[in-house]
Amino acid sequence: MSKVFLSVVLVIAFVVLMYRDIALIKKVPEEVKFKKNEVFLLASDNAEGDGYNSSANVSLCSSWKTYSSLGGRKVMHHTQVQPGWTGAGEITAQQCADALDCYPLKVNVRDVEDIVEPGIHHFTIESQFAEDEFHVAFEGPELSPTFVEAHGNGTYTASYCVELPGFYKLYVRILQIDSKVSFRKNTVKSPYSVYVHGHANHPSTNKKESHLAYAPNDSTGGSIHPSLVKAPVNLSGASQIREIDYCTTVRQATHGRWVRFDYALRYNLLPSSELQQWEDFLHITRDEYVWLPYSCSLRPMKWNNIRALFQNRTHCACCDSYIRTLFSATMYALDIFDKNQTELTSSGWFEGNSTLVKKNWEIKGISMSWHDNINFEKCLLKSPNGLAVENILRENANKSRVNTHAAMINNTSGKFVFFVGHPWSGVHRVAKRNNYAIQHTQHTAFTELGHEIDIFDAFGFTFPRIYHETCDVSHVSCIISDRPTLLSVWEILILAQIM
Repeated sequence: MSKVFLSVVLVIAFVVLMYRDIALIKKVPEEVKFKKNEVFLLASDNAEGDGYNSSANVSLCSSWKTYSSLGGRKVMHHTQVQPGWTGAGEITAQQCADALDCYPLKVNVRDVEDIVEPGIHHFTIESQFAEDEFHVAFEGPELSPTFVEAHGNGTYTASYCVELPGFYKLYVRILQIDSKVSFRKNTVKSPYSVYVHGHANHPSTNKKESHLAYAPNDSTGGSIHPSLVKAPVNLSGASQIREIDYCTTVRQATHGRWVRFDYALRYNLLPSSELQQWEDFLHITRDEYVWLPYSCSLRPMKWNNIRALFQNRTHCACCDSYIRTLFSATMYALDIFDKNQTELTSSGWFEGNSTLVKKNWEIKGISMSWHDNINFEKCLLKSPNGLAVENILRENANKSRVNTHAAMINNTSGKFVFFVGHPWSGVHRVAKRNNYAIQHTQHTAFTELGHEIDIFDAFGFTFPRIYHETCDVSHVSCIISDRPTLLSVWEILILAQIM
C-alpha cells in the first residue's frame, strides 16, 4: 500500500507542477512575441513604431544603447569636464602626442574579462585628458555593439553587448587626444583575447523578463540565447527557419549588427533560400561579414538589379563630402558614371582634374548641391523619382527645413532620406571633425525629427569598422583599385531596398 500511496503522491505533484508551468507560459506573450517562424526572441520594452510592433522580434542586443523606439545606435557619450580636474597638468594634447612616454603608455585599461557570457559587459579606461576619443571594437563571430562614456575626469566606461559564442579580439584604440589632436594608435595591451561562452542571464533590468531562461547547449557545444539556438547548416539544403519582413525604411535597415557569414549560417540568421545570393554578394564586398538588421531583413541584390533601380531616374543629393563621395562612387560602381565624370566629382581616386569636388553639379540625373539648400530645393521641385538625400556632418538638424524638404516629394515616387553622422576615422582630423559632436547631432536628429523622416544611421552603421575601412583618409565611400569600398557597397544596397 505504501508504494501505491507514494505513486499517487508523485502523480499529484507532477500534475500540480505541470499546471504551474502552463500558467507561467500563459504570461510569456506579454513580454515575448512569436512570429510565424517560431523563432524565440526578446522584445524591447519600447518596441513600438518604425519596425517594432506586436509581431516584430528583436534580439538580445537590439534595444541596448539605442534611441528607444526611434532606432539608431548610441556609440559615444561625452559629459562636461568636471570643475577643478587638472588631468595631465601642464602638458598639452600636442605635447603628449609628440612625447614617447605619454600616449599610449599613460592610457590604462582595466577590468577586461577574458571569459564572459553573452550579454553586456563593461570595463574602464583611464587617460590623461577629459575629452579623449576612443574606438572600442569587439571583433569575432560578430562585430558587437560598443559604447564609450566619457565622465569628464579622465575616466571612461566602455561597454559591449555580445550574443554569439566564440573567440573575440577586443581592441581599445585612441582616435583623438582631448578632442584636439589626431592620434590613431592601439592602447598598450590591445587587442585583448576574449572567449564568449554560454549560460548567460538576460542583462535587462526589467523584472518582467527575469523568468525568461536561456536554452541548453546547442549543437556546437555552447549555450546561447534561444533566438540563436539552431543546428548548424550547410550552404546547400538548409531549411527555412528565420523569416522576417524585408526592410522598407533605412531606419530599420541601419539598426543592426555585423555577423560573420559562417556564423550567420551556423545559427540560421539568413533565409535558406537566399544563402547562395548572399554568398555571391560577399564576392562584391570582398568581406566575411554580413549586415543583419534587427527588425527586418535585407534583400540580397545583384549589381545589375541595383543599377536598374538607380539609372534613368533623377536623384537629389545634399550637402557635404560624404554624400558626394557616396553618390560619385555609387554611380561609377554601377557603370552610370564613366571614369572622367568620376574624376570630376571626386578627390584622390584617380589621376585627374577634380574640378567639381566643392561645387554643385548635375550629371546623368544626379544633382549634387554642395552646402547649397537653394539648389537642393530647386532639384526637389522637379519631383525626383529616385532618391532625395540630405545630410549633415555636425550641425544640429533644422527640423523645419528637413520637414519642408521631405514634404516636397511626399506626392512623388521619390524617397526622402536624411543621413546623420558618418564618423571620422582619426586618420585625417582637425578639431571641428569631432565624433562627439557628430554623435550629438545624431541624437538630436533621432529625437527631434520624428518618425515621419526616414533617417539613415550612418554613425552607428559604420562606427564598428571605421578604423580599418576608411579609404581616402576620411571617407568610408570611395573607389579603390577601380572598385567601391565594402561599406559603400552596403550603403548602396540599403538605399536600393527602399527604391
